[in-house]
Amino acid sequence: MEREPIYYIAKSEGGDVNEDPSEDALYTMIEDLTHPDNTYVIIEPDEEDSTWFASVALREDGRYEVEYRDTLHREHRVTVETDLSHIAKMTGSGEPWMRSPRIWITWSGRSGYGRSRSSASMSPACTGT
Repeated sequence: MEREPIYYIAKSEGGDVNEDPSEDALYTMIEDLTHPDNTYVIIEPDEEDSTWFASVALREDGRYEVEYRDTLHREHRVTVETDLSHIAKMTGSGEPWMRSPRIWITWSGRSGYGRSRSSASMSPACTGT
Protein backbone atom coordinates (compact mmCIF):
# COMPACT_ATOMS: atom_id res chain seq x y z
CA MET A 1 0.00 0.00 0.00
CA GLU A 2 1.38 3.38 -1.01
CA ARG A 3 1.68 6.06 1.63
CA GLU A 4 -0.17 9.35 1.08
CA PRO A 5 2.13 12.32 0.45
CA ILE A 6 2.94 14.70 3.28
CA TYR A 7 2.42 18.34 2.36
CA TYR A 8 3.39 20.23 5.52
CA ILE A 9 5.37 19.46 8.65
CA ALA A 10 5.23 21.27 11.99
CA LYS A 11 8.26 20.93 14.28
CA SER A 12 8.73 22.34 17.75
CA GLU A 13 11.99 23.29 19.42
CA GLY A 14 11.19 20.62 22.03
CA GLY A 15 11.24 17.87 19.38
CA ASP A 16 7.54 17.34 18.57
CA VAL A 17 6.90 16.65 14.88
CA ASN A 18 3.48 16.58 13.24
CA GLU A 19 2.95 15.65 9.59
CA ASP A 20 0.12 17.56 7.87
CA PRO A 21 -1.04 19.06 11.18
CA SER A 22 -4.68 19.92 11.67
CA GLU A 23 -5.78 23.18 13.24
CA ASP A 24 -6.30 21.30 16.53
CA ALA A 25 -2.82 19.76 16.38
CA LEU A 26 -1.25 23.16 15.75
CA TYR A 27 -3.25 24.65 18.64
CA THR A 28 -1.87 21.96 20.94
CA MET A 29 1.70 22.43 19.71
CA ILE A 30 1.47 26.20 20.24
CA GLU A 31 -0.24 25.80 23.62
CA ASP A 32 2.61 23.51 24.74
CA LEU A 33 5.29 26.17 24.10
CA THR A 34 7.24 27.05 27.26
CA HIS A 35 10.42 28.81 28.24
CA PRO A 36 13.33 28.05 28.11
CA ASP A 37 13.56 25.00 25.83
CA ASN A 38 10.36 24.76 23.77
CA THR A 39 9.76 28.29 22.55
CA TYR A 40 8.84 27.89 18.88
CA VAL A 41 7.02 25.85 16.23
CA ILE A 42 8.04 25.94 12.57
CA ILE A 43 5.59 25.01 9.80
CA GLU A 44 7.01 24.33 6.34
CA PRO A 45 6.35 22.30 3.22
CA ASP A 46 7.76 18.77 3.18
CA GLU A 47 10.23 19.35 0.37
CA GLU A 48 13.97 19.78 0.24
CA ASP A 49 14.10 23.17 -1.45
CA SER A 50 11.19 24.82 0.30
CA THR A 51 10.94 28.54 -0.41
CA TRP A 52 8.71 29.47 2.52
CA PHE A 53 8.15 28.75 6.18
CA ALA A 54 6.05 30.04 9.04
CA SER A 55 6.92 30.08 12.71
CA VAL A 56 5.19 30.81 15.99
CA ALA A 57 7.49 31.80 18.86
CA LEU A 58 6.56 32.32 22.50
CA ARG A 59 7.85 35.70 23.64
CA GLU A 60 9.04 36.49 27.16
CA ASP A 61 5.87 38.58 27.71
CA GLY A 62 3.63 35.57 26.97
CA ARG A 63 2.48 36.79 23.55
CA TYR A 64 3.27 34.94 20.32
CA GLU A 65 5.36 36.26 17.46
CA VAL A 66 4.11 34.83 14.17
CA GLU A 67 6.42 35.02 11.18
CA TYR A 68 6.05 34.18 7.49
CA ARG A 69 9.07 34.20 5.18
CA ASP A 70 9.01 33.43 1.45
CA THR A 71 12.40 33.70 -0.22
CA LEU A 72 11.01 33.10 -3.73
CA HIS A 73 8.70 36.12 -3.50
CA ARG A 74 11.06 38.08 -1.22
CA GLU A 75 8.39 38.45 1.45
CA HIS A 76 8.84 38.60 5.19
CA ARG A 77 5.96 39.38 7.55
CA VAL A 78 5.83 39.40 11.33
CA THR A 79 2.95 39.99 13.72
CA VAL A 80 2.34 39.57 17.44
CA GLU A 81 -0.77 37.73 18.65
CA THR A 82 -2.33 36.49 21.88
CA ASP A 83 -5.23 34.38 20.57
CA LEU A 84 -4.10 30.74 20.16
CA SER A 85 -7.28 29.76 18.28
CA HIS A 86 -6.69 32.50 15.75
CA ILE A 87 -3.04 31.54 15.27
CA ALA A 88 -3.90 27.84 14.84
CA LYS A 89 -6.67 28.66 12.35
CA MET A 90 -4.34 30.80 10.25
CA THR A 91 -1.44 28.35 10.36
CA GLY A 92 -3.69 25.32 9.82
CA SER A 93 -5.28 26.49 6.59
CA GLY A 94 -2.98 24.28 4.51
CA GLU A 95 -1.85 27.07 2.21
CA PRO A 96 1.06 29.49 2.10
CA TRP A 97 -1.30 31.37 4.38
CA MET A 98 0.60 34.51 5.06
CA ARG A 99 1.33 35.57 1.51
CA SER A 100 -1.74 37.78 1.18
CA PRO A 101 -1.42 41.25 2.75
CA ARG A 102 -5.21 41.19 3.22
CA ILE A 103 -4.82 38.32 5.70
CA TRP A 104 -2.37 40.39 7.71
CA ILE A 105 -4.67 43.40 7.82
CA THR A 106 -7.68 41.27 8.76
CA TRP A 107 -5.71 39.13 11.18
CA SER A 108 -3.81 41.71 13.17
CA GLY A 109 -6.11 44.68 12.77
CA ARG A 110 -3.78 46.73 14.99
CA SER A 111 -1.27 49.37 14.02
CA GLY A 112 2.34 48.27 14.29
CA TYR A 113 1.52 44.63 13.61
CA GLY A 114 1.78 42.78 10.33
CA ARG A 115 4.89 44.70 9.39
CA SER A 116 7.74 43.47 7.30
CA ARG A 117 11.07 43.28 9.02
CA SER A 118 14.62 42.35 8.09
CA SER A 119 16.11 39.10 9.28
CA ALA A 120 18.85 41.07 11.06
CA SER A 121 16.32 42.02 13.74
CA MET A 122 14.94 38.49 14.19
CA SER A 123 15.84 36.32 17.14
CA PRO A 124 17.36 32.89 16.39
CA ALA A 125 14.17 31.21 17.65
CA CYS A 126 12.12 33.03 15.05
CA THR A 127 14.43 32.42 12.13
CA GLY A 128 14.96 28.75 12.84
CA THR A 129 18.72 29.19 12.97
